[in-house]
Amino acid sequence: MPMTSRASKWVKEHPVLAFYILAFAISWAGYLPGLAYTHGLFPFQSALFFVLGGVGPTLAAVAVVYMLHGKDGPKELFRPLTRWRVGVLWYIVALLAYPAIWLVAVYLPGDVSLDVENLNPAMIIPLFISSVLMNVWEEIGWRDFALPRLQARYSALASSLIVGVLWGLWHLPLLLMKGYPMASYPPVPFFVGIIAASVLYTWIFNGTGGSLLLVTLFHAAGNATAGFLGEGVDIPGAIPYTALVTFVAAVIVVALFGWENLSRSGRTASSA
Repeated sequence: MPMTSRASKWVKEHPVLAFYILAFAISWAGYLPGLAYTHGLFPFQSALFFVLGGVGPTLAAVAVVYMLHGKDGPKELFRPLTRWRVGVLWYIVALLAYPAIWLVAVYLPGDVSLDVENLNPAMIIPLFISSVLMNVWEEIGWRDFALPRLQARYSALASSLIVGVLWGLWHLPLLLMKGYPMASYPPVPFFVGIIAASVLYTWIFNGTGGSLLLVTLFHAAGNATAGFLGEGVDIPGAIPYTALVTFVAAVIVVALFGWENLSRSGRTASSA
């Protein structure tokens, strides 16, 4: 059997594993030179490194669905981005849940101060739009491709934890990159928070019938909130508290909607 045929057969038998191998390979091909540069081990830095890193999950998903379904596969991959007809409540959740988590995390402990005078409300919309444009390339891979296929075999909670662990590990070069904002985050709370957040993403994804648009808005709202508050809050110092609040929110979602589906309308799954 030709090597290409064997590779295609293997991908069809293990699409999720093939996706994650490709996603890490592509993204880290961008992030690792940037990481090496910050440690004096690479001769130059480039914005293109971050572009390649950010679009890695989408490129990997496109490659795998093309091998699975041919030229029509990528079209179906992007279709959930147009799934906007969901209840208004889901838009409220997607847009306001992360700001609420951050505000509770900042004000609840009492030892994280918020300097309101340094905040610039004019930055909210630009931050949100830029976050949407950047984060969608992750969500096409994590939630649009991997999550439904995992949910075809495992419970929604187990699938969320798998996605969350791998999603956290995918960020590892950024956590080690000197001078990059994420490098100042305490790693254990960061990983706890991102795994707990994965449960919330699945809850929104399943509750909206698999809307890639809504989970992208949720992701963008989280990053935009952190970017906005970053001028008035010690973000690294707040990370343990945001992780705790996110974890509590995830536990509440599991308790209310059940670990099997994380939704009253079933879970969005794909066997392809």
